Order: sequence, then structure tokens, then C-alpha cells
Amino acid sequence: SLFERLARAGWPVTMLREQYRMHPHISAFPSRFFYEGQLLNGTGITADSKVAPFHRRLAYKPFVVWDCREGRERSGAHAGGSLRNSAEAHLAATLVHGVLQSYPGEVGSVAVISPYKAQVMALRDEFRRQFGGEAAVAAAGVEFGTVDGFQVGRAGGRHGATRFCQSHLNAPLLSPSST
Repeated sequence: SLFERLARAGWPVTMLREQYRMHPHISAFPSRFFYEGQLLNGTGITADSKVAPFHRRLAYKPFVVWDCREGRERSGAHAGGSLRNSAEAHLAATLVHGVLQSYPGEVGSVAVISPYKAQVMALRDEFRRQFGGEAAVAAAGVEFGTVDGFQVGRAGGRHGATRFCQSHLNAPLLSPSST
């Protein structure tokens, strides 16, 4: 990332110390793996303060990692060699469609984020297929983007945004959270 390149080049780095947006179960992951356990939740950020009705279901807990074993990475035809995985796109669309149908009006919007442009295209295609077209996807409040290009602040709603992120194509991540 640009941040990493600047740090390696000797630019001063100030790491985030406290976060106020993520459910504590979600923030535990970056705290442990990127901040050496030093990222703290801000005052008032508790599991109870970030609860949503869909968190009661195992599939929609605040932080869930899905192993999509049948998926295979392939190079995207029109995304500069970027990777895509159709099985993971199908899983993501199925999970998001499920939470929206099971909890109508409880999810304000959904941000679907992937580091790969080809995967974003695969996700859009699969969501259109499962939701019944582009208009239905837009009406559901679903937005797509890459990790680098997405502005998470755009997504919000009654319980904030539900973010679906694929940090590795082999490990999709569903993380309902408030913004």
C-alpha cells in the first residue's frame, strides 16, 4: 500500500491508537495482527453498544470468516491480471441476500469490498444475478469497491453498514458493523 511504501521510505508513521467505528469483535482482528494488540476501542464502544438484531444468528455475527473450499482463483479477463473467485462471489451474494431478506429494514446499507478489481466485477455480476438486476442491488443499498478505492464513510444506515470483505480470496469475511 502507499502507507507501507512511505513508511519504508522513512516517512514518519503515526499509528491509530483508538477506534470508534468497529464492533469490538471486528477491531480485535486488526489490533492483533496489525497493531500488536495496541489498538484500543474508544470510550463507549462495547459489544452491547454495537449490537444489531442479526448478530443473534451465527452466520451474521460481527466477525465471521468463511472457508469457501470449492472456490478457485482465476485471473480476471479485463482487470489487468487481477484475481477473481466465482464461488466466493456466490457465497457473498447469498449471505448478503439472506441477511437483507431475514432482517428487512434492519440493515441500512451493505459495502462489499475486495482487494481485487476482477473480484469486485465478479461480485457485482453475482449480486445482479441473485438480486434480480442492477436496480434491485441498488435498491437494497449494496455498494461495491476495492479496498484502496472504497470510501467506507459512504455506507451507513440504521445499524451502519454491513461490510463484506475478502482479504484473501480463500477467506471471505462477513462483518456487520456500525459506522
